[in-house]
Amino acid sequence: MLVYIFLHWDSLDLNIPACCVELSRNISCKTLKKVQKYDIQNAGGSCDSRALILYLKNKPYCADPKFLHILELPKKNSRNWLKRCKKRMRKM
Repeated sequence: MLVYIFLHWDSLDLNIPACCVELSRNISCKTLKKVQKYDIQNAGGSCDSRALILYLKNKPYCADPKFLHILELPKKNSRNWLKRCKKRMRKM
């Protein structure tokens, strides 16, 4: 189950990015397959922790960066992608 992200605005200045303060650690392969794009939040600057920001239906969700290697799997064949995803999840 994917947990909604919690963003913390450091100030009202819109030039400062929002930061992930809570991460989803249990995400299914089916949910990861639906990710449209992702960004990486690095620790330092205005954000305290490293995070993976996933966009599903144009909404951002914060996830543990350990899911990055799964998102980088080629998605050419859906069935094979899900098998590879589940195999990598078991190793995590």
